[in-house]
Amino acid sequence: MLIQTFAPAANKLLHDSRQVLEAPSQASPGKIVDEFVREHPVLAAGTLGSAGYALGSAYPSTWAHEMGHATAIRTLYQGGNPSVEVFPFKGGVTKWYPAALSPLGEKLGNDGARAVVAASGTLVDIGIATATFGAGFSLRKKHPIAGAALMGYGTMTLLNSVMYAGSALGGNLGALSSTGNDFATLAVKGGLHPLASMAILASIIPLEYAALKWLENRREAAEVDLPKSVFGGVKPNVA
Repeated sequence: MLIQTFAPAANKLLHDSRQVLEAPSQASPGKIVDEFVREHPVLAAGTLGSAGYALGSAYPSTWAHEMGHATAIRTLYQGGNPSVEVFPFKGGVTKWYPAALSPLGEKLGNDGARAVVAASGTLVDIGIATATFGAGFSLRKKHPIAGAALMGYGTMTLLNSVMYAGSALGGNLGALSSTGNDFATLAVKGGLHPLASMAILASIIPLEYAALKWLENRREAAEVDLPKSVFGGVKPNVA
C-alpha cells in the first residue's frame, strides 16, 4: 500500500524534474536575444549598433567616408589624383595634389569646391546612416534583432559625425582646417559654423524616425479602413 500510495507522487516529481532540466534547452541563444530586443529596444539598438559600428570603423565605413572625399576631388579638380588610406579603428585620410578646377569646380569657385570636398565624406556617412536606419525601421517588427542592429548602426554613424563636428569647436578654425579637419574647413570655406553642423547632423535621425513613423501610421490606418468581404479578404471597389 505504501508503494502504491507514493508512486504517483514520485512519478509527478520525476516528471517535474525532467521539465526543469529540459527548459533551458528550449531557450536557444537566438530566442533569448530576440526576447531581450523586444523588451529593451533602445538598449538593444544601442548595443548592437555600437558593435556593428565598431566593426565598420575597422575599414568599410571609414573607407566609404574617404571615398566620398576622393570622388569629390576627381569631380571638382583636374589632376588631383586622390589616394585613400585607412587606419583601422583610428580613421582615414585622403591625400591629393593641388590642381586646377574642373568646369564644375570653376562654377563653385575655389572656396566652394574646397567646402564641397570637406563635406563630401560626411554626406556619404549621412547616406549610409539614413539607409541603414530606414531598413532597420522596416525590419524591426518581423526581425527585431536585425532591425535594432541596423537602426543602432545608423544612429551611431551620425553620432560619430556630431562628435567629429564638435572637435572643431574651441580651436583656431584656420589651423584645424590646415590639418584636415573637415568641419573646420567647412566653416572657413563654406561659412557653416561647427555648431550649425552639429545641430543639422543631430536632427537627421529623429526627423527620419518621425517621418517613417508617420508614414507607417498612415499605412496601418489605411489598411484598417479598407472594405472587407464576407470571406475576410479585401473587397475590391467597383466603379
